Amino acid sequence: MNKKTIWGVAILIVLALGALYMIMQKNSAPNPSATAFILTCESGNTMSVAYAGKDNKTALIAVSGEGYNLDRDISASGAKYTGNDGSIVFWEHSGEAYLEKDGKKIEQGCFVARNDTQ
Repeated sequence: MNKKTIWGVAILIVLALGALYMIMQKNSAPNPSATAFILTCESGNTMSVAYAGKDNKTALIAVSGEGYNLDRDISASGAKYTGNDGSIVFWEHSGEAYLEKDGKKIEQGCFVARNDTQ
């Protein structure tokens, strides 16, 4: 298996575990703030976004065979999530999102294609 395939499988496992966790939480104690979305970006790529944790403090992002576990960050408007070292930024505002890596937007013009809200 090459490195890209291994990352892809790892991302799918993380997303599946996250979905299972959300289902288990739904069955035991409803959490109306737990949400998951599929976004379509202007590049034609899709981005999976799952918000988790109390008050959606974590965002799990999967796009182009890469996966990111980001923490909520301070934002004047919209929802902003960053990686531990700040090199990855996901920002959503008014239904549009982008993903930035090392200061460069790697996906932009992303809009909800499907809402998998509980």
